[in-house]
Amino acid sequence: LLWNQPQMTVSARSIRGFAVARVRRWLMCVASGALGLACTTGFEHEAALATAACATEIAGDPWRNQTFAEQAGRFHVELDATASLASIDAVIGLGNGPVSAFEQLGPTVRFNPGGMIDVRDGAGYRADVTQVYEVGKTYHLRLDVDVHRRTYSVWLRDDFGGYTALARDYAFRTEQANVTRLSGVASKIDATTGTFSLCNVEVVGDATTADGCLIATAGDGPISALLPDASVLATVTFTVTPSGPGIDAVIGLSAGPAAGFADLATGVRFAPGGVVDARDGDGYRADLARPYATTAIDFRMIADVTSHTYSVFEGGFRDAQELARQYRFRPEQAGATHLDRLSAIVDGTEGSVTICHPHGTPSRGIAYSREGTYAVLPVANDQALVSDGATTRRLDAGGHVIAELGRGGALAADPAGNLFVARVAGATLTVESYDPGFAPRWTAMPSVPAGSTIAAIESDPAGGVRVATISRQDGTVQVTQLTAGGGLGAQRAVPGEAVALDGAQPIVAWNDAGTLRITRFDPTGAAVWSRAFAGQASITAIAVDPGHDVVFGGELVTAIDFGGGVLPLRRTDNGPLDGFIVKLAAGGAHQFSRKTGYTLVGGIASNGSRIAVSSTEQTQFHIVHYQLFDASGAPMVTSFDTGFGENGFGGAVAIGPTGRVWWNLVTQWPLFPSWPYLVVLNP
Repeated sequence: LLWNQPQMTVSARSIRGFAVARVRRWLMCVASGALGLACTTGFEHEAALATAACATEIAGDPWRNQTFAEQAGRFHVELDATASLASIDAVIGLGNGPVSAFEQLGPTVRFNPGGMIDVRDGAGYRADVTQVYEVGKTYHLRLDVDVHRRTYSVWLRDDFGGYTALARDYAFRTEQANVTRLSGVASKIDATTGTFSLCNVEVVGDATTADGCLIATAGDGPISALLPDASVLATVTFTVTPSGPGIDAVIGLSAGPAAGFADLATGVRFAPGGVVDARDGDGYRADLARPYATTAIDFRMIADVTSHTYSVFEGGFRDAQELARQYRFRPEQAGATHLDRLSAIVDGTEGSVTICHPHGTPSRGIAYSREGTYAVLPVANDQALVSDGATTRRLDAGGHVIAELGRGGALAADPAGNLFVARVAGATLTVESYDPGFAPRWTAMPSVPAGSTIAAIESDPAGGVRVATISRQDGTVQVTQLTAGGGLGAQRAVPGEAVALDGAQPIVAWNDAGTLRITRFDPTGAAVWSRAFAGQASITAIAVDPGHDVVFGGELVTAIDFGGGVLPLRRTDNGPLDGFIVKLAAGGAHQFSRKTGYTLVGGIASNGSRIAVSSTEQTQFHIVHYQLFDASGAPMVTSFDTGFGENGFGGAVAIGPTGRVWWNLVTQWPLFPSWPYLVVLNP
């Protein structure tokens, strides 16, 4: 590192200052990550120069130059500057080779005679903010430079590591409007008295900006930001500002820095036609028309590496929309096993995109996911049958599709592996039976009360099936039994608001004149046992475990004693917290009852040793919760992260013999719009 002036001092203080600056930036990155913000340490970059040296220039000295590796694209320079006089006239600039005249500077910052810091914009000096400089005070400056466009921005760092823009997108000095590369830092005092010191000069070849953004420009090639490595689910948020309509820019997830489009597994495109679309396999399309101009657009991308599919959401606080639902990875990335970069490429010769605050959250403890709401039937070896209402798929333990059926609904299977699919339309219950290979066996279409919904379905050892439906309009539960051949065996209706099936015995709960009742019926409709609890509650979930014990829950309307002491109401400033769960033995005896600590219960499932509970906490916003209890009702430790964030609603759950859980939830982003997902939690 050579200066053309022999006087150069390197002190322990300056070296410490350089080290402290780096530590401060690292600490700011840690804090930014905790807040979901981006930091420049995550961007791919190439160091062109870094020195802890301090050089003090005296008025009357010749130009002082420090060279660095030639930069022809985007790069940034950081340095510390200190003036000895409030009326000094000192400039710091960047040039192509050694500088001996002001006209040879492109980007230029001046400590002017009027006591202000200003910046050269083409033919003159100005600044976007008024910044007075003090005698003896050190100012940390950052210059973000784009050589292709001959523009630059200048930032002033405060004591807390934040940056204020003194100049945004100023033009190089007029005489350097055609320069194609820069390779030196130069400084000069244009006065008769005073000194000016430069310390801790650092030149980095990257496309970052001081405010945590990344800029991709046509002609610069791919750029990348480092994200936490994700091998199952990657949830990534970022904000993109295009330079204008008609560009051709793609932003997507990749494994390692992208060298070209084929390296992008996912891709959001600002298309030449002026709309935003996304890559679906071997082409681009979109589920909605989204034009773009020069305003910032927020994005969330959720990618499932196990299924090589992803979804894209865009928009603001209240009006976010889904741009792409479960699109396929690019064919070249159909075998991708992880994603750890947000990469961007601008094709063509014009335009740029500014990508700010990229933040990635990899899942933890998740086997796989699917967007949508699903009926789930766990089967052996952590496999599952899942249905979105239109299609039923058999998935292996990794979430891969083994078989697919073009019918959907509530699901059950008999001991021989025959499948039953049930759905209601109008006043007709349709039940279809298929063999283990999904070949049709029979279809039955009995009548049910209009507006009924399916609450439970279960096969019997003889190969038949029972379906419980609820009519909210008249407050009844109807159980329809079909034989192994699809014939109508029996239909019986009883009062009820919630129901679970335990073989031939339905368990039904309802509120009756200030009393909450739950009854187990035999196949003839006679009560096997009945429990009555003084008070009222909304029963939103009920399940039977393999030992025939009954677990139910919901939201208390009044305080109730289920046999283990009164469960009181709790009202907070943020809202009620009256969710509860109760377990009764197969014969109706109280096993345990407890509050969940949240507002309501959206789903319950039990495999005998574990009870999975899906809950929602309703405050000013909605917060989704998952809880796990042992057979006695004691909380069990869970450790997972969907990556979706905490806002949303908890829905139905299913649990397999090994403890794997299939959880329907609704995730909200940025806060109010919402989308359903099925996530599969490892035991």
